[in-house]
Amino acid sequence: MSCELEMMKATKELVVLIACGVVIAGCAPTKEFVRADDGTLLEPYQHCWYEDNPNYSPEGETTNRITGAIVGGAVGNQFGKGDGKKAMTAVEVLLGAAVAHESGRIRKCETRYREAVIEQGSR
Repeated sequence: MSCELEMMKATKELVVLIACGVVIAGCAPTKEFVRADDGTLLEPYQHCWYEDNPNYSPEGETTNRITGAIVGGAVGNQFGKGDGKKAMTAVEVLLGAAVAHESGRIRKCETRYREAVIEQGSR
């Protein structure tokens, strides 16, 4: 009887794994190819860059970094034990300062198109 129960459990786990795979595959982004006027097949891609924030004053940048480091250190100190706790605190201090530093910049993105390269058998 225990062998049958193990088989049923394994079958249920397999069904759940397959269902998860189907869901994940359905969530994968699909590329929407576009045809140019000359018939060339184009694929979209994201081009991103950073610009200075016009509403940001660099006068408080040092204060922002210090505040970010303090907050990051406080958060990092909540995790781990012993040396792991010290390492996590150090990492969060650096991360907090880096995030605060980036507050003076804005990330912008736009969709651009390039000629598509389609491999045999992919469509």
